[in-house]
Amino acid sequence: MLQEILVVLIIGGALIWAGVRISRNFVNRDTDPCDGCGSSCGSCAVNDLKKEIEQKQLEKMKKNDVLNQHLKN
Repeated sequence: MLQEILVVLIIGGALIWAGVRISRNFVNRDTDPCDGCGSSCGSCAVNDLKKEIEQKQLEKMKKNDVLNQHLKN
């Protein structure tokens, strides 16, 4: 009997924990990652990552444009 109660408590706790984590993920989706940051943006790893992603996207777009022009000619 005690063993069954412990199993139910552990599984219930795990389900509650998973539900909270999932709900936080959906609620915090629109927030800026820099909220709550007290340092300057010059040394921010998040901003550096954003810049790298944007540069890679631009490079891909340029490559696609060049390939499309090659294929058209």
